[in-house]
Amino acid sequence: GVGGWEEAVRNLRYACRTLVKRPGFAVVVTVTLALGIGANSAVFSAINAILLRPLPFPDADQLMRLEPYEPKTANPATFVAPSRLEDWQRMNGTFQAITGYYPDDISETSGELPERIGCAWVAPRFFQVWEVVPLLGRGFTPKEERFGGPRVFVISERLWKRRFGSDPNVLGRALRVGQQSYPIVGVMPASFLFPLREVDVWSPSPVDAPYAQNRESTWFTVVGRVKRGVTASEAQADLNRVQAELGCAYPATDAALGVRVHPLKDVIVGGMGRSLWLLFAAVSVLLLIACT
Repeated sequence: GVGGWEEAVRNLRYACRTLVKRPGFAVVVTVTLALGIGANSAVFSAINAILLRPLPFPDADQLMRLEPYEPKTANPATFVAPSRLEDWQRMNGTFQAITGYYPDDISETSGELPERIGCAWVAPRFFQVWEVVPLLGRGFTPKEERFGGPRVFVISERLWKRRFGSDPNVLGRALRVGQQSYPIVGVMPASFLFPLREVDVWSPSPVDAPYAQNRESTWFTVVGRVKRGVTASEAQADLNRVQAELGCAYPATDAALGVRVHPLKDVIVGGMGRSLWLLFAAVSVLLLIACT
């Protein structure tokens, strides 16, 4: 062991003497290796952040995206009708909870000038699916999620800081939309990275409203949390069974529909994963060339 160490030290000294005698070559070697290592490290950092790390939610591997489609016509995925979402929730056996959301832009008029704010109208069980509790206040009550119930807002931490200066007494203050004022009942933490990052307020969309009973009116993007130990393929088979039963019960609107179940991370990453791995392979080859 001592002999090996002494040989390594001699080799290092010899390398240093050689580089000192040839400073131009030493600079070229250093810059070349720095570029190769830097490019490789930068791409791997992106892969680690986007592909290797789980989504920033508790037990994020349980989150699934649910999409209806028409197998016979190969139509792309569509949004989900509120009544169909509630049928999936009621009849499935593999999900802890299923919810949905749809984005909107609202004009908030409580300030000196109207302000455009990104809003998401959400179905029941929204916070149960994401498993993120508000930083201040609470989520929505069952009464608020029903048609005719109180209209309330939960706001983002970003909006709380910008509009209310991080005032801890913000609960109960209101945002005005049109002729209505919506009291604020909760503030989400900055760690709640909702898939639509431009959204700053969330409010219930009552699935029992009269206008929500038409199964041909679709607007929800649906996310569900499977039970512990349930795989995406098992959830897929379960929802296929549920949708087949709905097809028999509502042939006009549901008979031609199938359901796709994908891990939410795969949906969010999409085709970016393949591109990043190809880019990583390319910069790895670049690093090998630099080392050579």
